[in-house]
Amino acid sequence: NPHEMFDVKGKVALITGASGAFGMVAARVLAGAGCRLVLAAGNAEALAAIAGECRDGGADVLEVNLRPDSEEACAELVAKAQEAFGGLDILVVASGMNRVAKIDEMAPETFLSVMDANVTQSWLMARAATGPMKQQGGGKIVLVSSARGLLGHPAGYTAYCASKSAVDGITKALGCELGPSGI
Repeated sequence: NPHEMFDVKGKVALITGASGAFGMVAARVLAGAGCRLVLAAGNAEALAAIAGECRDGGADVLEVNLRPDSEEACAELVAKAQEAFGGLDILVVASGMNRVAKIDEMAPETFLSVMDANVTQSWLMARAATGPMKQQGGGKIVLVSSARGLLGHPAGYTAYCASKSAVDGITKALGCELGPSGI
């Protein structure tokens, strides 16, 4: 049955950036599809709002006021999903940032902070989720990107465009590397 390939009812989904636009959409959709959710974000008030909305729709939700900004934080997020719900089936990395400035006006530290938030943190989250997903025989990793990673943008988006292009590359590489293991 092809529909079974897309059935996520009862699955455990961890969503970073759950208080942002794409994270909220992912939370709503996966809650509506019957997932148990671990919602992570640095904005506690916005996190509580989307968690409450998902609970009102009948979803089991664990809120974690934490950003995936270190190897330890990423491992903690995955561990919390496993502790709360017994596993991790779906990872959605919707956290990230943009800092707009023309290249000749952007400090190197700003460029690096965008790369860290969008690229390194996506890689760290995928890395943290890979072990448990391999152990259980599969899973899904979704890294949120942007058309700007492919197309560019004329108004001070060098860091953002470069970071989203890198996320696209990580996603393709993970597909090749992890696909044979069911991820």
